[in-house]
Amino acid sequence: KEEMMRNEMEVNEDYAVNKSRWNEIFDRLYVDDSNLTALWLGEISEDVMKWNPNPVKFFRITLVISHCDKPLGWIWDQFLPPGVVLNRVVIYSKCGKEVIGAPDDAEIVILPNVGRCDHTYAYHLARSDQASLNKNQLNEIVLFMKDNPQRMEWWDRRSFDELLRITVSNGFGCIEQEKVFKNMYPSYYHLHSKWREFKMKGGYSREKDRDKVDVFSSVYPDLGTWADSLEIPILQPLTPVCYGGVFAASLRSYTSDRVSVWKRIEENLSRGDNIEEGHFCERIWAGLLSKPLQESAVISLMNKKTNVMCKARWQNRCGDLAYIE
Repeated sequence: KEEMMRNEMEVNEDYAVNKSRWNEIFDRLYVDDSNLTALWLGEISEDVMKWNPNPVKFFRITLVISHCDKPLGWIWDQFLPPGVVLNRVVIYSKCGKEVIGAPDDAEIVILPNVGRCDHTYAYHLARSDQASLNKNQLNEIVLFMKDNPQRMEWWDRRSFDELLRITVSNGFGCIEQEKVFKNMYPSYYHLHSKWREFKMKGGYSREKDRDKVDVFSSVYPDLGTWADSLEIPILQPLTPVCYGGVFAASLRSYTSDRVSVWKRIEENLSRGDNIEEGHFCERIWAGLLSKPLQESAVISLMNKKTNVMCKARWQNRCGDLAYIE
């Protein structure tokens, strides 16, 4: 009996020590810039990336899914680790289709079919648990996902474990990051002044039978004008960008003083289903939810880049820092 009590005390002590360290990482004011190669890609240092135990034991995990017409089973079968405990699963269904593959305890909310996943995310953020926010109970990570695994198949993606560790450390984690194209090495960070120039006036249709482009173009000449009009407080002079619409953020990244921002975005994206503003919004999430860079990190990133991209293949990633080898 004494040995059992001693073992239990040791387990509790280890848990307390590990929780304390993860909380210390979580509470840092700036992104992890201890490794420039990792910083370039929106990642974190190797010691935190591989440190045990897994942070999933110490943080509440909420899964938010923007659903249209795809079965959701692949999320549990292919992405989430076996046995992971989710604090909450919220599915926002927008296309009038049956939700297939959701767990029995999932909350299903029906929304109008406007603004794609970005409208869904803004809607959820605008209605976040204000009681928890006001009580500073902020040890929660929220994973935002789409029902469509298409980009998960196209690009090399991070694992759930990697995504969680990056989010705990940096306040935000992106599921994908293109690491190399031919001899070009693009960054997670974009030069804000060039980032502002992005526009997509020609329309976009991923699924030809579903995605209409008759009201696609917005009244805004570019991304910067749109962001200014909505008074979006974006990180600069280097702005992180997460492409693909799948990311995680810590609850403290969107404390109650941002509610008005989320509501403005939600209202703006209600103009239609397939609209240019949704592509603008894709490019703001990391810059809104991530911890900031220290000035020394900005200098290091700028010294590393050889190019600022915005032509040909890179028009859709306007402002992306890159270097050539």
